[in-house]
Amino acid sequence: MPEPIKKTKQTVILVGVLFVAFLIYLNSTIIGTATPKIVASLNGMAYVGWISSIYMLASVVCIPVFGKLSDMYGRKWFYLSGLIIFIVGSFLSGVAQTIFQLIAFRALQGAGCGIITAISSAILADIYTPAERGKAQGYLGGVMGVASIFGPLVGGVLTDKLSWRWVFFINVPIGIIPLIILWIVLSQVKTENTSKKVDWLGTIFIAVFSIPLLLALTWGGDKFAWNSPQIIAMFLISAVALIALLCIENKEKEAIIPLTLFRNSIFNITNITIFCLMALQYGLMNYMPLFTEGVLKKNASESGLIMFPMVLGFSVATILGGSLITKIKKYKAMYVTGYIVIFIGTFLFCFLNIKSGSLAVAMEMLLFGIGAGIAFPISMIIVQNAFPYSQVGTVTASFQFIRNFGGAIGVAIFGVLINNQYRSASVDILETARKSKFSDTVVNLLSSPQSLFDTKTLNSITQNIPKDLINTFYTLLDKSRVALSSSMHDLFILFAIIALISIVFAVFLKEIPLREKND
Repeated sequence: MPEPIKKTKQTVILVGVLFVAFLIYLNSTIIGTATPKIVASLNGMAYVGWISSIYMLASVVCIPVFGKLSDMYGRKWFYLSGLIIFIVGSFLSGVAQTIFQLIAFRALQGAGCGIITAISSAILADIYTPAERGKAQGYLGGVMGVASIFGPLVGGVLTDKLSWRWVFFINVPIGIIPLIILWIVLSQVKTENTSKKVDWLGTIFIAVFSIPLLLALTWGGDKFAWNSPQIIAMFLISAVALIALLCIENKEKEAIIPLTLFRNSIFNITNITIFCLMALQYGLMNYMPLFTEGVLKKNASESGLIMFPMVLGFSVATILGGSLITKIKKYKAMYVTGYIVIFIGTFLFCFLNIKSGSLAVAMEMLLFGIGAGIAFPISMIIVQNAFPYSQVGTVTASFQFIRNFGGAIGVAIFGVLINNQYRSASVDILETARKSKFSDTVVNLLSSPQSLFDTKTLNSITQNIPKDLINTFYTLLDKSRVALSSSMHDLFILFAIIALISIVFAVFLKEIPLREKND
């Protein structure tokens, strides 16, 4: 159990952790705007997906491993090492001369991110009791929202004014500041866990389970068909590895992800609800721009403004909600309320159509952001409060591991739904395009909702369409908008169903008093 620390030191540690969190979240959003120039500079179009995929894979695999290790050996040096690895990976990514070098250095960056992610909330648990932790978790969520707002903007400015390399170089000076602060003030907290045995076999099978699964979800329906031998093989490998992992962790006394955690109903219900929330949130971030640009005919800047209310609502609600739970010291009513607000937002999405205005979408995004902002920080406090302090690192990392999987799996499933529904709704459109003797390029464009309304793609293709077919093309394009609107409507219905399921589970969440001490 950690010794009580002075308020000033507590505040300095919190600021340092928030600084690092801002750096990590900024890095996740800043790279998107630079990717086209990175690919052009390094001639790496064939490997563009790996720039983000390898980062995500390395991060997810490290989370449960280093959460457990921080319980066994203390958090300070793992946390600082993760930050150093991230800074070094950022610098090396910035100087990369080939796409393969960049991919390797992004993996290093991702490993650093995973270590930091696994331990950040555990450090807050070291310096705050569960009853005090709400405000700190609220600030952590607020930082996430602010970074989401500034990331694309900063990435665009750095890429246009300096070079894409600066989206990586900027992490170096920003990262060194909290590194020095935390090196000085952060104590090496020792938990009551005296065992020093590392579950290496469990670690290996976590990687063997996670990597093929995430690759299959990332590449399925894009690089390879869902029924292709490659995707099926990856799913089979992941399934076998999961079975082996469960057998190993069931027998291992110091398991990376102890199966005893799943005997706790609070842990299970919170994981189910946060899994659903992250699936919805990542789904909206990935596919709502498809609706605003493809159905409502907004440009990228206008689409970004429509997304802004969700981030704003999330940031404000996270900070206020975290402060409120610190005062009232109860979580169930707030947690259920958060999911009710999320459901209202997703239910209203179901009424969006081709005639909807930007204001309606923005208001519904605001509602979703407020609901997510209420539920998100509370979830971490709930699971940490349900277990002894000696397990806080393991519990936190296991929770984050499952939470991140929710985002990845949600994006993949929602993508499959949109593509399948759009193909069904656009059969007549594609048949007309073929009969009109459009080129294969045009037919392929009309069959893909993801690239259909990209301005650069459209401008490039329309220049090569014969004049006598140009009116037909735009007629088919309008019909495609209607087909996409119908497909998105089906997606929004699924969103509402998932949100409703989350409410049901949240209602059955057991509430126990928030501990006043870390013992």
